[in-house]
Amino acid sequence: MASEVELLAAWRAGDHAAADALLRQHFDSLYRFFRAKLHGDVEDLVQRTFLACVEGVDRIGEGGFRSFLFGVARNKLMD
Repeated sequence: MASEVELLAAWRAGDHAAADALLRQHFDSLYRFFRAKLHGDVEDLVQRTFLACVEGVDRIGEGGFRSFLFGVARNKLMD
């Protein structure tokens, strides 16, 4: 299995399968993050978070994808 760093690099190079694999790796933990904080439309927040990650893939820094993902998730939750 490819590392998060390898998947992110492949995604940035245009590999859609790498993007899918990276997002799937974090789906369950992201879903649990939202479920623990609210009882509403968790699926919508997960989708909006993933969309923001897709749109901001070039802004993901050295902190890694997971840190970026949960930073976005926190912002979506606050919205």
